[in-house]
Amino acid sequence: MKYMLLIVVFSGFVVQSNAQKSVNFIASYPISFPMGNTSDYVGKTSFRGISFEVNLVQDEHVEYGLETSWHVFYGEESSKVYTDETVSIKGAQFRYINAVPLLAQGRWFFREEKSDKKFTPFAGAGIGTIYVNQATDFGLYRITKEAWQFALRPEIGLLFKNSNSVPGGFVSVRYYAGFDTDDLDAQSYLSLNIGIRFN
Repeated sequence: MKYMLLIVVFSGFVVQSNAQKSVNFIASYPISFPMGNTSDYVGKTSFRGISFEVNLVQDEHVEYGLETSWHVFYGEESSKVYTDETVSIKGAQFRYINAVPLLAQGRWFFREEKSDKKFTPFAGAGIGTIYVNQATDFGLYRITKEAWQFALRPEIGLLFKNSNSVPGGFVSVRYYAGFDTDDLDAQSYLSLNIGIRFN
């Protein structure tokens, strides 16, 4: 949670130091689909999470800013072998992954200048880090791994603009790719985000 507070504080600084530019905030609800090593550990779709963004609008086509979010994956295994280096344990398991991306991002909007169309497609990319906490519960015991992984995040989406005074709709598909560290294998997942954009 302290990292989200840092984002909020930094966002306030950005707003103050860039008052001459338009700023928007996005709050969205992510539905996340595990992939790769993440899917091997927890295969279920995640309906737990939240995402926040603050962006500076450069012009009608470009905006850039910061994103932080929280994605929670959970799964149960009735009888499966868990292996950690040279130790193997078999039994009922409760598995959790908490992933918190902290990313700098940019977007390109495919719109004509001075366009008043309500729906605008866009593409974007993010770069930064993902904090991953992976935990396995065996009764009273818990095995935990955690790591900060270098991360990339491509994105495509659609923006619905109602008016300058009314929040607009926002939907996007994002692919989060965290890279290997000494403590944890690469983690990745796909996220469908549905949210509201405040200008």
